[in-house]
Amino acid sequence: EDCKREIESVAQHAKATRDSGFLLTEQGGNPDPMLDSARAAMEEVRGALNAGNPGAAEAGLQTIRKLGNEARDAIDAQVAARDSCAARIEEFERLIKEHATSVARATECRESLERDYAQASWENVAGNLRLAEEATAQFEPLFEQAKSASGGDSQCYFHALALLDNAGEH
Repeated sequence: EDCKREIESVAQHAKATRDSGFLLTEQGGNPDPMLDSARAAMEEVRGALNAGNPGAAEAGLQTIRKLGNEARDAIDAQVAARDSCAARIEEFERLIKEHATSVARATECRESLERDYAQASWENVAGNLRLAEEATAQFEPLFEQAKSASGGDSQCYFHALALLDNAGEH
């Protein structure tokens, strides 16, 4: 009975989380397969008890507890991943604006150097602007994919976090 209540508690947690707007469909964040497996294990426990096999019943109860914990953790991980995505996207948007300002200033500086000084005096920094532009070209698509993956219709927060991690390397 305790295991049954725990599974129903996790199912209610999933329902409440979905009711608050979460899809909970992303691989690793969907509690349903774990809850289905826990319910199937409950049937196996009943069978083991009816067959007079307490060892198998105890093993089944442990499996049910483990699956219930995993299902609850999956739900909570989705909520945490959504919150992390939102914070990281906001931070990246701030950094993108700063980067755009820096690139604009660097472009002006380069033009000034080209106009006012001999190439030999600034050629060791000539490639810096190109490097910044290349990094931006690699970063922006990953960032846009992450924003899309974390959006309302997709809600693939784990995937979005992986994309943000990858984008942050550029």
